[in-house]
Amino acid sequence: MSTVSDARIQHIRAHCFEVLSEVFAPDSGKKLLLAQFGEFNDVKTEHLIKVAEAVALEEGAKRRIVKRLCSIMIEAIQNVSIHSATDQHGEHHPFLALVKEANAFLIITGNLILAEDLGLLEYNLTELNKLKRQELQKEYIETLSNEKFSYKGGAGLGFLTIAKKSRNPLGYQLHLLDDHLAYFILEIKVENTAED
Repeated sequence: MSTVSDARIQHIRAHCFEVLSEVFAPDSGKKLLLAQFGEFNDVKTEHLIKVAEAVALEEGAKRRIVKRLCSIMIEAIQNVSIHSATDQHGEHHPFLALVKEANAFLIITGNLILAEDLGLLEYNLTELNKLKRQELQKEYIETLSNEKFSYKGGAGLGFLTIAKKSRNPLGYQLHLLDDHLAYFILEIKVENTAED
């Protein structure tokens, strides 16, 4: 179990505020719909999903888009909860934001990871982003049928699910904090279009 000092927590918050500042930048064309920094639990997750559903509908999203958006948010929150490094109190220090662009929604998550996992994570995401829609579906089915699961619950199954549902490449940033810890920011784009 990794420990997270107060200085590192402030560093992590700075990364989150940096992400939010891009949303508030003039001419960004983006609108922040919700943001959460801190531990997720079942009650908080349920509340966030309800808020996300309400604000997405207010922003003119069709029900089928809202359903997909909320499904991806649940998967992203689970991914953050399962794969985060924790501090001495067992806390993950995750971050979640829902942002509206002109024709899309962005789900942005952030969480601590072990520095030793950086290379494999970057490789897996790079390879995943190369796959076309049909290839994603095939890889998803193969992963399920071959039971390619890691010690934390899945060999990229969460990322496969998110990429398959979002129908877009996954954006990401990896920030090395020290020899032991890094901060991982994931950006998931969900188009808000008539086509489905």
